[in-house]
Amino acid sequence: MRANNGGEDYTPPYKKYVFETMDVSAGGYGVACEAQPPECLKTGELVGMRENGRGDWIIGVVRWVRQQSQGGASFGIEFLASQAWPAAVRKHSTTEADFVRAIVLPEFITLGLEASLLLPSLGFAQGDAVEVVHQGVTENLTLKRSLLRATGFNRYEVVPTTKTPPSTQEQGSPKPPTERDLLDTIF
Repeated sequence: MRANNGGEDYTPPYKKYVFETMDVSAGGYGVACEAQPPECLKTGELVGMRENGRGDWIIGVVRWVRQQSQGGASFGIEFLASQAWPAAVRKHSTTEADFVRAIVLPEFITLGLEASLLLPSLGFAQGDAVEVVHQGVTENLTLKRSLLRATGFNRYEVVPTTKTPPSTQEQGSPKPPTERDLLDTIF
């Protein structure tokens, strides 16, 4: 538990688990736990990791789970990004759409990947024009191509939209969430 700005006790909305690192490579991590693994940690789940609570969150996806004969389990976690930021995203459409939570991943030059978005599995598709609010700035982007499909989320490469849809903000549409959301409160 930690105190928030108001001095009240704050419990993050995510569960924290401690695992032993078995292997590290450019593509990801091998981790293990001696106890019964958490039921929520399944293949395809998005995870955030930090070494001993230090540094930035590393974003990854669980690729495999193996039960150990002596109890516990080991996990293969594919590396997605060493940095990530919260964002609010909605599709451009003729009707007002609500913002949903998303995660912005920076470009990954060594792999030739542009900046990308992690979005919920339902509601978005390749080619969609979206409005993204990130770090207090609103951008109009197009979901260029799907890079990853998982159980609860998809990763899309994004590019600036060539034609900006008319803004509905002036017509009294809901205002985007404030930037006070931290990455650890996104889900």
